[in-house]
Amino acid sequence: MLNSLSFFEQQVTVIDRPSRLEYFTHLIEKKSVLHVGCADWPIYNPDANLHIRLFQINNLVDGYDTCKNIICKMREHPSLKNADLYTELPNKKYDIIIIPETIEHVNNPEKFLID
Repeated sequence: MLNSLSFFEQQVTVIDRPSRLEYFTHLIEKKSVLHVGCADWPIYNPDANLHIRLFQINNLVDGYDTCKNIICKMREHPSLKNADLYTELPNKKYDIIIIPETIEHVNNPEKFLID
């Protein structure tokens, strides 16, 4: 017998990773940031929305998403009353652009990143 696991069991090594908020907090410190896909469509939840939490850490974080109805809801959130939220890409320069949990939904990632 090679191992004690049955055919239908898998052994997985789990590595501790920081939460996405912890990960991005250090990257965005004192930088102007564009957060692409900020609306978390279709599961927008203000209590779990990454953009809201990032903006509370750094108010230089702008949000962009093509989902207009959720951007409208985000504009109503008290934490984002002074935030710049866009449904069209802004004509601004940023120190960093983050695209978490979005790039896998793009049909042509190479074109998306180059254009």
